[in-house]
Amino acid sequence: MAPGDRPLPVARDQYRRGIHRYRQTRQQAACGIGEPVYWARTLKIDEQESIEPWYRQFWPWFIFGLPGVVVIACMITIYIAVTNPDSLVKDDYYREGLAINRDLAAQQAAKTFNVQALLRANVLTTDVSVDLQGEFASPPQQLTLQFIHPNHAKFDFTVQLYAADKRLYIGELPTGVRGRWHLQLGDTSAQGWQLKQTVHINDKLTTTLGGQ
Repeated sequence: MAPGDRPLPVARDQYRRGIHRYRQTRQQAACGIGEPVYWARTLKIDEQESIEPWYRQFWPWFIFGLPGVVVIACMITIYIAVTNPDSLVKDDYYREGLAINRDLAAQQAAKTFNVQALLRANVLTTDVSVDLQGEFASPPQQLTLQFIHPNHAKFDFTVQLYAADKRLYIGELPTGVRGRWHLQLGDTSAQGWQLKQTVHINDKLTTTLGGQ
């Protein structure tokens, strides 16, 4: 490109530096120093010094990603809180208070009748039996054995035990009953006694309720 031609479309500061270098080059050429060069060459942009767009760089996405991770974590926390409410909190406190009073009365009745039960459970065969001892006017025809999960009420279940002999009651467990459970063994008749105990079940369980 000749000196009189139109300069290349470059940044203003680079253009000014090019003009300055061009003038220095002409002065040096007039004094016999160096070789004349065209000022347009000084305006050439080095490709290695070019800056990539922001969306191709790491740090903008890293900064934008941090709030996004927090928002996702909050949404997951809200979903867990909504779908897994605390089942240990009761709304009807009056009704729960009456139930507690009935439980205390049933436990006192178990002490009055000197009730003691030998519980045997086999998770593999799903068999459960209770050998019942106590000072009854007449042994109950049926017992209820409640399995209460320590954390989630949706896992609670009840097994009905029927009299197979004078003191022996048998029933059937659901599959996969393992872990820690609160047991409540009770009589549904007018005698209304109840025994409680916390156990940990593996494949088999043998434990005694009451008699303490």
